[in-house]
Amino acid sequence: MIPGAVMHLLIALVAMFLSGNTTLGGLALGLVGGFALMALFRSALGCQHYIRRVVAVLAFGFIFLQQVVSSNLRLVGAVLRRDAGSLEGEYISYSVEGLTKLEVLLIAQCISLTPGTIVADKSADGRALILHTFASGSPEEIRNALDEGLKRPILAITR
Repeated sequence: MIPGAVMHLLIALVAMFLSGNTTLGGLALGLVGGFALMALFRSALGCQHYIRRVVAVLAFGFIFLQQVVSSNLRLVGAVLRRDAGSLEGEYISYSVEGLTKLEVLLIAQCISLTPGTIVADKSADGRALILHTFASGSPEEIRNALDEGLKRPILAITR
């Protein structure tokens, strides 16, 4: 059986050459159309896992973009307050127990890309990340937001 990504690329290339539009736009149109066909016939083609993971990657991209925008707005609001000089960051721990090294790496990179939070260290036993947060809410709110906004979408991709 052909892997899903290879099948997707082959369908896109065939569509591009049959349409006579051998440009990057033609390839993009073939990729979108090929994905739609593969999603429609996923059980017959045996590419359920590929379709699920591609949809999970697209959903993660949307969720992560939403997290970055909301984090930027929250940080701008905190900086523009009258008492902005008195705001201080704090260190919290975030449990990454039961995650693979790749999943921990992805979560750490995404946390560091969102304004107002950064991964400062990893605990000695490797079961938690030490985060420095600024104007992000209470530690429990931050942990819940990270679980819902990053951990769950990343696990949908990797597992």
